[in-house]
Amino acid sequence: AQLERNLRLTVDWNCQALALSEIFQRDDYTQIEIKHNVFENAILKLDREEFIELFLDQGFYIHRYLGRNNIRDLFLKAENREFFVTIVLQRLLGHFTSDLPENFLPDGLNDVLKELTQIDQVINILEIYMNQLGFYVIDAKTAERKALNFLIIYAVIFNRHKLAKTLWKRTEDPLPVALVCSIIYKNLVQYC
Repeated sequence: AQLERNLRLTVDWNCQALALSEIFQRDDYTQIEIKHNVFENAILKLDREEFIELFLDQGFYIHRYLGRNNIRDLFLKAENREFFVTIVLQRLLGHFTSDLPENFLPDGLNDVLKELTQIDQVINILEIYMNQLGFYVIDAKTAERKALNFLIIYAVIFNRHKLAKTLWKRTEDPLPVALVCSIIYKNLVQYC
């Protein structure tokens, strides 16, 4: 419990080197289970990409984290939502508030991505929900790949280039993912 509290503090303070030296490289270190709330704390805050990379190196499974509430929290509790709210919600979808529309997940997100990429069903949110519960549509490896791709697209529509690049380095499909991200960025320009 103390190690988890220390890890949360290092994320809050953005001291990845301290987490690495004092938590993950200790003599008494055993495989620390990285809790979902610690990962969420890192993904929601800006400039915590080194922690995301560290957690994934330690064996954190993204697909086990991406449940219904956690995905909603990604869109509602991100540290800097300004780009997403003004460009995606207000200009692209035509909403007048910063509130996330009720039907944004799963329908609204795919509407946004269809508008930006001309591809139907870029993200299958319901499949991601099922994978998180352990009812794998295909298998755990594919579930992890799809969860990673979801987080990359999330980073792109939140204009978090560094996070997108950090996650993209881990994808098994770097060229198709890069192409989709490039198309999204290109088509977002007209709304900026």
